[in-house]
Amino acid sequence: MARIRKNPWVLWAGGLVFVIASLVFGSLRVASAAPPGLQGLPVTANQGTAGSAPWPVSATGTIGVNNFPATQNVSGSIQVDETQPFETDIDDPFTDPSAYSTNATLAVPAGERFIIQTVAVRGQVPVGSKLEATIITDLNVHGLQVEESDIPLTDEGNFTTDEIFSGAQAVTLYADPGSDTVEVVCSSNITPGPSYGCSFAVSGYLVPAT
Repeated sequence: MARIRKNPWVLWAGGLVFVIASLVFGSLRVASAAPPGLQGLPVTANQGTAGSAPWPVSATGTIGVNNFPATQNVSGSIQVDETQPFETDIDDPFTDPSAYSTNATLAVPAGERFIIQTVAVRGQVPVGSKLEATIITDLNVHGLQVEESDIPLTDEGNFTTDEIFSGAQAVTLYADPGSDTVEVVCSSNITPGPSYGCSFAVSGYLVPAT
């Protein structure tokens, strides 16, 4: 029987094709595998004392980064909006017939700080008289601090025997809790008497006094 002689070049070429095919299919299998990603972080949060701002929150859990597990502790705080809108009217008449100015006070609730944003004033004095309005607040964060703001008034003209003034001013004033930490003052160039005076509308919001 005649023997078939194998061509060594054919065998070498076949081997090379096999090697290339193995590399290609191996790469496809690796590329098709989903890359490892970040795993979720299961945590438990502990809320701090109710009523405090911000509330402290702590969390612990296990996180895997590229399939390398690691334990990570997380701590921080959540800012909780504890503001309460607050608005009030303060009447300030010239009760003393011999006084050029008069004042009235506002009580800020215990445990709260009053952040004043707007002050509006309407006042009346005898025709031909002048009128000024001022608001004063007390803040005791680092010792007593007194803040004062004059409210610009416009003469609206006279009505029978009265001269009418009004005005409003955006402010940023802070008043701590207390019976007289907000004071309004109404002043004139004469002694108007008890039939005249000012009415203040003070608005803003309350926050915990810490």
